[in-house]
Order: sequence, then structure tokens, then C-alpha cells
Amino acid sequence: MCLKLISISVLIYVGHAFPEPCETLNAIDNWKRSAANNLTDNTFLCDSRLKEGWYRITSTAGERMPTECLIGGYRCGTKYPIYLSRKGVTTGEDIFPETGKIVNRTAYEVLDDRCVNEEYPIRIKNCTLYLVYYLRPTRGCPTTYCFGTEMPCPDGQLSQTGFSPGCSNVKAPPKCQLCIDKTCFVKTYGA
Repeated sequence: MCLKLISISVLIYVGHAFPEPCETLNAIDNWKRSAANNLTDNTFLCDSRLKEGWYRITSTAGERMPTECLIGGYRCGTKYPIYLSRKGVTTGEDIFPETGKIVNRTAYEVLDDRCVNEEYPIRIKNCTLYLVYYLRPTRGCPTTYCFGTEMPCPDGQLSQTGFSPGCSNVKAPPKCQLCIDKTCFVKTYGA
């Protein structure tokens, strides 16, 4: 009887200590983390105060970490971007996990033209409809994890999501004008 109670309490403790990563409430939603973002306004993102844990990426710029070195830095809204390396990924294996699986991966901070500066061990889980990442705070600033490859549509252009791809020029909605005794009424359709 005593042994059963001990094993049950251990199971409860273990279940509580390791929550399901797909159920995380931590989210990162910032399009400026996009690998396509090379805008520099001297206000850099930094993840040195990021709380260690699982994160779901919800940005319309995309949820996948870039897998190529971002040579020269100054991408993803920061000076020293972090990308996902293929280090340790076997030939024929996808860098991102299969549905329901968790993989251990290595990410690197890019320093100018050095693709392998600081190393960050991360974990990735495929939650069927989205990915979650186990991230740790960066060792300094301005360094940040990159996610996605899309950018907001330029001014005067739209897409289904408001982001690339598919941005196109906005057409003015059609107008109809009716004038009666020098009083005109204008109706804009589709606005």
C-alpha cells in the first residue's frame, strides 16, 4: 500500500514538473524578428531577458527559424541575429521535427560575417498545426532569435494577411455619383 502511494505521488510530481510543450501560454508575436527584416533604426530587439521556456511563434511573418546564416547581421530587428543550424542533423533528416516529436537543435548568433559565434541549444516540438521552441535568454544584447521570412506589405499594397507573399497594389473602390438640382451624392462601393 505504501509503495503504491509513493509511485502515484511521483507520477503527479513528474506530470506537474514537465507540462506539455504544445500547451504553452508563452507567445512571441513580432514581425520584426523576420529574417527578411534588414531595417535598422538603431532600436534593436534583445532576448537577454527572455524567460527560459517553451514559446509558440504567432507572428504573421512566419513561425520557422531561418536555417541559413544571416551573414552580416543586422537582420531580424537586431544587430546579432540567431538562426537554426543544421549541426547534428543527419543526412536526409528534416531540421524541423515530425508531428508530435521533439528534437534537440543548435542555433547560432551571427557576428558580422561569422556564422558561428555564440551557440544556443534549443528544442523544437511539432504540435501538428504549429511549432513550439524551448528557448533560453541570450548572453548579451543586441541579440535575438529570428522567426519567419515574411515582411508587412509596403504602403499602398495589400495581401490576404497583410504580409508577403502576394502583396499587390490597392485599387480604389468604384464610386457612383448622382446629382439632383446641383446637390451631388457620392457612394463608394466596397469601402
